[in-house]
Amino acid sequence: DRNTRLRSADQTVRLLFAERSSETEFSTSGRALSNSKTVEMRHLEDGIGYIAITNLDDPKLPGEVKKAVESVRADQGVILDLRGNQGGGDNDVARIMGMFVKPGTETGTIVAPGQTVTTKAEPADQTAQPIFPESKPVVVLVDRNTASSAENLAGSLKESHRAVIVGEKTYGKSGIQIPRLLPGGTIALVVVADRGDLKGAIYTDVGINPDIAVEGASQGDRSSEDPAVRKGREILRKRKPGS
Repeated sequence: DRNTRLRSADQTVRLLFAERSSETEFSTSGRALSNSKTVEMRHLEDGIGYIAITNLDDPKLPGEVKKAVESVRADQGVILDLRGNQGGGDNDVARIMGMFVKPGTETGTIVAPGQTVTTKAEPADQTAQPIFPESKPVVVLVDRNTASSAENLAGSLKESHRAVIVGEKTYGKSGIQIPRLLPGGTIALVVVADRGDLKGAIYTDVGINPDIAVEGASQGDRSSEDPAVRKGREILRKRKPGS
């Protein structure tokens, strides 16, 4: 079940060390493929940046995201696309948050038996300042396949009032898993806590509702004319920097 599951040594190797494509790739259901390019960055019309993150398992993730955020820093706003992202490790979420908000900003909670701890953004670099100016707006795209640590990232941006969430209700799986290596190389992943909003309401089995719903967001083609991307562009055009 969701609280205890096994991952073989071969699965672990494929997950962390597989060669990735030069393009972001998705299945017909809208889920990012395991060999998809991790981060895609491009500039859209109207001075809007676009960053897609397809997983949070890639060991190179923090550097790739930082490079992408630096590339859109001069844009008037940014769309962060987490659709199809099944998540991965939680360790990089706080650092990614530090690219958009001041370190120390409250972003959510960790709910464990007997205690609830508030989570906060961590510095993204030595400057300890957001890379993308806080005066500029952010839109996050989510869908039914946005899960696990990707769901936590979306929730953190929503709880810190940093972004408008657009798309579909997320998957609803926010358990924090601790890996345990078993004889033979198999890894047992055990859920020890859940991620939740600042009120302590966990995301598992509930999901995160978007601020603005877009029907069929999971089937979008990720182009500038994709309905979810188009809605994000519309929002950013209305929310000028500093407003």
